[in-house]
Amino acid sequence: MMINKTHSKLDLIEIINDLQLNIVFSHQDNKKDIQEKIKNFCEHGSGFIFKPNIYLIKNLHDLKCYLKNQSPKKKISIKEKKMVMFIAKNIINYCLHGKVLECLPVIDSNLFLFFHSSNSCNRILLISFLLNISELK
Repeated sequence: MMINKTHSKLDLIEIINDLQLNIVFSHQDNKKDIQEKIKNFCEHGSGFIFKPNIYLIKNLHDLKCYLKNQSPKKKISIKEKKMVMFIAKNIINYCLHGKVLECLPVIDSNLFLFFHSSNSCNRILLISFLLNISELK
């Protein structure tokens, strides 16, 4: 079984914890060690019962397919992040000048997928939301 390289060490640890897999690992283990432990589990864990989870993994076959495929967590490029940050800063500027976000022109819905990929973008959106709330009071 091959685990796709797009899954980070933290992604693999998150999967182990969320699915409550019977895998003992240390945070000192590197990504390769954790991958080997997951592969070993997949070979010998045929009787494991999966609980409902956010990954929609119901059995061992689903787990193998999930790990074999590319990670669904999208990493944005520097160019995309610059574009998103520019728009987010404009939103803050928009709010600072007393405008209401409901009046903001409609932006492409795919753009908002990028906002969830960056903590700094999330902070900017939170600040603009809070500024907007204070303007409405």
